[in-house]
Amino acid sequence: MENKLENVKQYIKSKVTDELQDYVTIGGKQRSLADTVEDKVYDILCDVINELITETKPPRSDKSIEDITLISNEDIFWVDIKTHNVNRSAFPNMTAIEKIKKVIHTENEKLIYVSVNYELKNNKTGKIIKGKPVQGVEHTVFIKSVDVFYVWELDMSILTIGNLGKGQLQIKDANKELVFTNQGKELWFLDFKKLVLAFLRNQIVKINKQILEWEK
Repeated sequence: MENKLENVKQYIKSKVTDELQDYVTIGGKQRSLADTVEDKVYDILCDVINELITETKPPRSDKSIEDITLISNEDIFWVDIKTHNVNRSAFPNMTAIEKIKKVIHTENEKLIYVSVNYELKNNKTGKIIKGKPVQGVEHTVFIKSVDVFYVWELDMSILTIGNLGKGQLQIKDANKELVFTNQGKELWFLDFKKLVLAFLRNQIVKINKQILEWEK
């Protein structure tokens, strides 16, 4: 199984790295430009069927964890596409903690991320943009790097839990280099549980303080 997981990961990375090229687009909102990167990755992953990947499926809903599903016989790979403009600070949300727990405990399901770093150039000025893109102006999207990894390969040193919904796994700083671990899914989840429990206990302290304020 470990060989299969590694083969799927490397196949996705080589496919996206080889086919995702720099391109020109018209500037709009920051999110809409990021969406164009995601759309291109999605289109690439729709065309990955071979002896390893037997089927692809679109996301089940707007709220599901995957942007596309890859199926390898009995194994399901939920693929979450993440994009980041390297010249803008970000603390990206990854996945809701409850959904991570469910995937980790489902034997044939795997959560895998395709992370694309890019930068933008304003074609009118010829300068790399460090702020927001200029609406209506042509920009070039430069692909800087592609990383592909399973959720349990993210080292705890770069992770935190954000106060969104019941809790959201986040990378502390997307502008810093990713740190990975090879400790394996089971040991990773034990450390993840500690991170989640520390977050929840901190939330209880905050809520109790609010209660005391309102009781005055």
